[in-house]
Amino acid sequence: MASCTEEGAAAEQGVAEQVPAYMIIEELAELVRAPVETVRYWRHIGKGPKSFKVGRRVLYAVEDVEAIIAAARNAEANVHAGGAA
Repeated sequence: MASCTEEGAAAEQGVAEQVPAYMIIEELAELVRAPVETVRYWRHIGKGPKSFKVGRRVLYAVEDVEAIIAAARNAEANVHAGGAA
């Protein structure tokens, strides 16, 4: 028989696996090596990863951040490949 502590830990682990990881604006700015103000501007004009607010905190889903970075890399690769041909 499992104890309440073990059951609680298993339930928390299950929830943690279901909840995607999120970044705050400062973490995103550090990742892309841009000032926080620039990331705020991107959000204002609708550029960059999708964001949402929880209370006063702006959050970005890690998978959205990764998708935007991958798209930027692919676009840059296409520009360079097109210029060389």
